[in-house]
Amino acid sequence: MKLSALSLTAFLQIGSTSAGCPLAHLHESAEGGVSIANPHIALANQHSLQVHKTPLVHFKIPPKDRHHSSAAPGFEIVMEGGVLVEKKKKENKDGKKNDDRDLQELKQIKQEWDLLDIMSPESTLDEPSYSNQNVGDGFAKPVGGYSAVRQDVIDMVLTSNQAFWPADILPPDGPNYSGLLIRLAWHCAGTYRTSDGRGGCDGAAIRFPPESNWKDNKSLDEAMQLLIPIKEKHGDKLSWGDLIVIAADAAIISMGGPVIGFCGGRIDFQNGDQSLPLGPSSIQQQFMPCGPEQCPVGEVCPGCESPLGTAAQGLMYVNAEGTPVGEFEGTADNIREVFARMGFNDRMTVAAIGGGHAFGKCHGPCIEDEIIETFCPDKDTNSYEPPYTWEQKYTSGLEVTWTTTPTSWDNEFFNNILDFTWANITGPGGRLQWEPEEVTAPNIQMLTTDLALVYGDAEYRMISQEYATNLNSLTADFGTAWYQLMTRDTGNRQRCLGDELPPIQPWELAMGPLGPLTTPKPDYIPVRSAIQKSIDEKPSNIAAFATLASQCATTFRSTDYLGGCNGAAIRYSPSIDWPTNTGAVDYLKLLEPIKDEFSEVSWSDLIVLAGQTAIEAAGGYPMPFCGGRSDSDKGDKSIGLEPRIYNNNKYDSIMYDITNKGLSLAEGVALMATPDPIIAELVNLEAGVTASTRANKSTYTLSNQFFVRMNETDEDVMEWYKGDIADIGEQFINDNDYFLEQYSKAYTYLMTADLFDGPTKNACQKVDDPTIQGDTPKPTDPPGLDDDGDDTYDDDVSEPIERQTATPTKTGIYVFSYDDSDATTTPPIDDSAANNNHATSLSSAFAAIVAVVWMIVARVMGDMYGNDEDVNR
Repeated sequence: MKLSALSLTAFLQIGSTSAGCPLAHLHESAEGGVSIANPHIALANQHSLQVHKTPLVHFKIPPKDRHHSSAAPGFEIVMEGGVLVEKKKKENKDGKKNDDRDLQELKQIKQEWDLLDIMSPESTLDEPSYSNQNVGDGFAKPVGGYSAVRQDVIDMVLTSNQAFWPADILPPDGPNYSGLLIRLAWHCAGTYRTSDGRGGCDGAAIRFPPESNWKDNKSLDEAMQLLIPIKEKHGDKLSWGDLIVIAADAAIISMGGPVIGFCGGRIDFQNGDQSLPLGPSSIQQQFMPCGPEQCPVGEVCPGCESPLGTAAQGLMYVNAEGTPVGEFEGTADNIREVFARMGFNDRMTVAAIGGGHAFGKCHGPCIEDEIIETFCPDKDTNSYEPPYTWEQKYTSGLEVTWTTTPTSWDNEFFNNILDFTWANITGPGGRLQWEPEEVTAPNIQMLTTDLALVYGDAEYRMISQEYATNLNSLTADFGTAWYQLMTRDTGNRQRCLGDELPPIQPWELAMGPLGPLTTPKPDYIPVRSAIQKSIDEKPSNIAAFATLASQCATTFRSTDYLGGCNGAAIRYSPSIDWPTNTGAVDYLKLLEPIKDEFSEVSWSDLIVLAGQTAIEAAGGYPMPFCGGRSDSDKGDKSIGLEPRIYNNNKYDSIMYDITNKGLSLAEGVALMATPDPIIAELVNLEAGVTASTRANKSTYTLSNQFFVRMNETDEDVMEWYKGDIADIGEQFINDNDYFLEQYSKAYTYLMTADLFDGPTKNACQKVDDPTIQGDTPKPTDPPGLDDDGDDTYDDDVSEPIERQTATPTKTGIYVFSYDDSDATTTPPIDDSAANNNHATSLSSAFAAIVAVVWMIVARVMGDMYGNDEDVNR
């Protein structure tokens, strides 16, 4: 993306930072930062840096200032496990240094590092430009609220023509930038995909490569430049993500269209690395191959399937000329499939496309010299008088205005498709488009993807006919579809800021409980006593309860804040039926007597408390407990979150999953050792551990013995236990206390990760509900947080979390076997004897990390669609 001097300066000054974590203290010459996908990852990353001295896993993505890092002669700075390290340069077989990489590889690196053109160490601010934390009434919000920002857009931007990019909606309807700003927001938010929760406008990644380089996103840097005065006026309390969405809402409202609400609180990324999995990039090719091995910058590379959200690299959705070109049925099928990847059904798809195309236009000839000479002879003109500057700018190559009223809300789009006979033509940009055959028809055009809504699919046609005759129906459905498009990636509405939330939407119901923690809370002390009694009577319940809690919470992903144990979706399909959750039905039955006795306690609280009690009984460090969860009456919260293996690579899938959960690498690896009563079928331990020997000799304790066993296992079989994972495992083998510390922090984080209080805070921050007789209520931050609640982290947080208890929890560790023989106790853990005294156990609870290695299946939210050049320039 090439920016003018004004645009570049403004982006550097007010849009280049976010709630990320600087890497300067990792390597003295690294002055940039690691961007964080969302607040949960930001907190976890900051915590990880100060506690573990390592940041989160970032797919080994180098920091943005890679070219400015220095290394000793013969060495280079590289990224390993999210950490900057200095390594000796490797030599190729021909003896040449890595500096002599071939041109294609260098082009790929350039593609992934174009963000250096926008972000340089000299221009990076020391503090985030938008920090939504503990400001004023608790969060940062624009002065006057979001409605004031919206009015500023209407007054200062929409109809104020700018010489650097004159509006393409001309008098008498213009000048008007509304369509352009709608396109900007659509392309910012429409990248969201349900497969792994990535994409969306939270982060405003459209400002950076790779998204800014997509062919579909041409000219959108100009749209953002139009908004710079608004950003400058409201400053740090307004993120680019919120501004982009607000600007589009303002545009729709100004033209009489429906906007049903607004969820504020998006937090800007510091660079574009979190979009690298969207492609085109080597990261995307590693996990989700599509098209050629390397898709050139600015080109379109088709052939993309789920879990990617688009049908082709470089496009938002599908080819606007059709798939195949000019054919309606195949195009309609492609639309449905691609929109389904971001959670849209048929009705929302047709409403979004047709409603969006009520406004503005898409256009732009002039990219090749011969086209410029034919259609834009005055290419150097920079005047608002004819020939207009927009004629010298090439965007999509499709010159299409859908209606005769491009600055007014109506259903003319659908009537035009149905009322005229359409003929395909080659437009002035050299691409296929459609115009009416009737000589009396107005000057309107359509895309192949538009006509496919009527001529390519019977269901789409029925919906289109309804909208053509019922504007009220279109108005209601477009308002709903637009809010979903803009908001789906922000997660639970407890994360939203502002007072403009609409009524709960149908797609939100699948997120589980949407309210705050319940009050008053029940007395958890007798509940824990009952759980402990169950463990005393049957020690194998340790593994059952620990596994159940993990199965319940392990669906959480911090990319779009879905999943987690609040709601206890593990009790229902689909998650209770997943192979990785084998045994959940039986584990729930073990807790039924306790649930019957304490009916006031929710299932989700009971599952989490039982897991915590079990972990501590197995030798884990004491952990704070936060109650107040609610229960759902169905399992929709887990839809689409089933474990996934990417590209048949378990190791990479584990690393990707740890990242998407917001865990540090050490925390993610530690969770593998959760005591587990299931012999994991997908992980074949060849070190003499058979079902028979396990049944007679296994002990369920939480210790580093799990990693000792991993080292004794056939490497050919354990294809995922290698690299950074094995390195962390080695650290755990050498220091059992370090393992237990990381485990307790990871477990606490994951059990509370889906309990939100605004966009950055957790509802369990400073909460530790008494669960043992003698406990007293007292505030406690998540591991490493300051007591002042400012979301900064103490330097000295290496000690285990202390908790006053009447009965010490580490005086002994339960040892038991599969045949449920009577429990015995052993002395407290002695690290010197750890290799002889501890269990061999595999966590099916975190089977994503240990066995099947997962991510997410396509979300079962109905039918959906995608389009290429959806609206405007």
